[in-house]
This record gives sequence, structure tokens and C-alpha cells, in this order.
Amino acid sequence: MNTVFSCLVRESAIELLYQERRSDLAVNRDKLKMLYLIRTEQSHSKVSLAGLLGRNRNTIAAWIDLYLIGGLELLLSRSDNLGGRPCKIHLVAREALFDKLDTPTGFRSYKEIALWLRDTYGILVVPKRLYYYLQKIKACSKVARPRSIGQDKEFVENFKVHFSVLIQSYLQDPNLLCRYKGVKLWFQDESKFQDAVVQRRKITKRGRKPIGLTRKSGNNFYIYGSFNPFDGQSFCQYFETVNTDSFDKYLNALSLEYLDYLNIIIVDRAPFHTTKELLTPKNIQLVFLPPQSPELNPAERVWLELKNQMSWQVMNLTEIKATVRINLDSLSTSQIKSLTNYPYIRELGTVLEREGSSPTRQTKLSYDLYQNIRVLLKNTPETITSGRPPKLSPEITSELIDLYHSKELTIAQILQKYDISKSLLYKIVKIEKVG
Repeated sequence: MNTVFSCLVRESAIELLYQERRSDLAVNRDKLKMLYLIRTEQSHSKVSLAGLLGRNRNTIAAWIDLYLIGGLELLLSRSDNLGGRPCKIHLVAREALFDKLDTPTGFRSYKEIALWLRDTYGILVVPKRLYYYLQKIKACSKVARPRSIGQDKEFVENFKVHFSVLIQSYLQDPNLLCRYKGVKLWFQDESKFQDAVVQRRKITKRGRKPIGLTRKSGNNFYIYGSFNPFDGQSFCQYFETVNTDSFDKYLNALSLEYLDYLNIIIVDRAPFHTTKELLTPKNIQLVFLPPQSPELNPAERVWLELKNQMSWQVMNLTEIKATVRINLDSLSTSQIKSLTNYPYIRELGTVLEREGSSPTRQTKLSYDLYQNIRVLLKNTPETITSGRPPKLSPEITSELIDLYHSKELTIAQILQKYDISKSLLYKIVKIEKVG
């Protein structure tokens, strides 16, 4: 039945047209157009308005009721669809659901959301319906980032907040900067590549389960990589294992490649990174990330990108090495910067650019603040430095070699007397044999 209704529109036709053209939402443009048609008396019934706007007459009736209650402000503030069946999730439950979805923990499944709505608000919803509802509010299922239960969250937050000041504390010595052209910041990590198939998601039609060929892993190798988040440079090498010797060789190679720069390398706390037997080159300074916090290392995103490009490809180890090399070479500097320039790192960019252009300029940072930052991050000067072993004079080195060969003391007694590790002792003896 085409019933004539009465609705007094307070805004002028020109004002309604102006707001319609400036509105970003299509639903709000339809609302303003409805009021314009009523104001100019081009339509006198809800049915005719529904036909002109392509909307259901119940939707038109709901819009008119909103306008009569709160005017144009209330009408335009409600951007959801008021037509058809009313939503089972009322406003209070909706806001609580939005807050839960905005937390990193979220929900494990649509069924868990349905159970939460039932137990908390007594709302019965079919999990399948929640899928379409969550799509409207731009919520979806994602792969969660693993986080260790032993991670110190306060430590991690302090590291991110004070990262820029911490790196500047290494640039205190003007004599150190005078020896180099500039400063380079690297984020270093190792990644394991094996001949097992990298499994990722596939896209198929609804109802069609994707299939991917796979096989068991037999061989593997490791890539040591460093990535600069400011200029997009990278330095990678292949190794068969991850240990102190391999890391030592990698650092020496990077040191020679960028011999004219002071290289500050951010690494995790793997045992072969923190060991005191590591012989770090003079132009390299190691800085350690908080324990059990791989999400702070942007190098992880580069490995993820490389492995995504190799998903569902059946290859042997030789083909994998060639593919990884091609994919690494194809990564542009802008791509590496996009992957690695995390928000907590960006603040440091201007500082390093200044130091790079003027190496003799000393960063203004008081010694007290420098010490407070180290204490705040729970790093002693021994653990935050490059891990260089204690310097031994030629006389002590000669005594160590003589005692080792004469066997007057046991190895344990030698280690206790000179306060060195077994690995360092063997390394000294090995160097003497080679010499």
C-alpha cells in the first residue's frame, strides 16, 4: 500500500545537495538524497522513495524515524544497515566484542566467539553467521605470531623506547668516529633452509580443498644475513652449520666488505653470539636484543619473504641455493627498507645520517644517562659490548703454550690460573701450531 507520510525537513535543498556531494559514505549519500527528494516534494510515499533510491521500504522508514528523533546528526551517525532482520548482537555486546577483537590475543575460532557471546550476554549465534558479520567489521582469521611465555614484556618495551639512545651511546668517542667514513646499522640473523617443501596457504574455489606436494627433509644449509633498515643494503653468506667459528668467519667477511665504516650489528642472544671466545673485528660492535624476542629483529621478515616465494616448490639443495640467491638479488633496497624499518628503529635514522655525513661530530649524551639506559635494559657493559675475549700479553700467551705442552698442570688448573675458557686455550694452541 502506497501510504502518503508527513516529514518536515528542516535543512534547505541547497544545503542537502552540498552535503551529499561532500559525503564519503554511499549510505549517507542515499540518506541525504532521501531528504532532498522529500524537501523538493518529488516523492510523497515510502514506497516511491524506496524505488528511487533502490532501498527496501523498511530501511526508508527506519531512516525517517531516526531523522524525526534526532535530526540530521543522528541520521548520519548511524552508518549501519537498519533494514531487514535486526542484528542479534546488541550494542553493548557489539562494543565488548570490538574491544576483545582489538587485543592481540583475540579468539581462536568463530565457535569460541559464539560461546563467549552465549556465556557473557546470553546471545545465541550460529558460528557460520559470525563469519559474514566479522567480514563487515573487517575482522578475520590470521596466523598468530608466536611469543615465548618466558619473555619479559617490560624489558622489551624499554628496549624499543630507548633503542635510539642506546645506539647513540656507542658513538660517544669522537676518536672512534674519526677513523671511519660513517656508521652502518645492521640487523643480523641466521635462517635454516632445507630441501623439505615450504608449506603455505593456497587459493581455490569455495568447497575445494587445496593440495600441495611435499616430501621429508634430508639436507639443509644456513644463511647468515645482515640487513640495513636505512639504506636497504644486505650482506649474506652460506654456511653448513651455526656455531662460533661460522659466525666469526661471517663477521670477518662483513668487516672486510665495509672496512671504512663502524658497523653496529644487532643480534639475538644465541650462545654463539654471546660467547667470550668470539673474536670480533675492530670495526664491528655487537648489540644484543632482549632474550626470547625474535619479533624485534626485522631480519625475520626478510627470511619469511624469501620462503614465501619458494612455497610448494619441490627442489633439491643445489636448486634451493640457486633460487635463494636469485630471490635475494631480486630484493631491491626499497623492499628491504620496507621490510626492516620498524617503527622503533626509524627515530635513529636521522642520527646515523648526521654521523655518516660528519663522523667527527660527537653525539650529545651524558655519561649518567648512558649508564642509566644500560641499567634500565638490564645489560652489563660486558654483555652489551662486542664479546671480545680478554687481551693476553705475548708473555702470558707463551706461558700458556709452554704449560699446555709440558703438562705440568692439568687443563682445568691452567684455566683456573689464567681465568680463561677451554675454547680460548685451544684456539691459542691451534694458532701457535699453524704459525
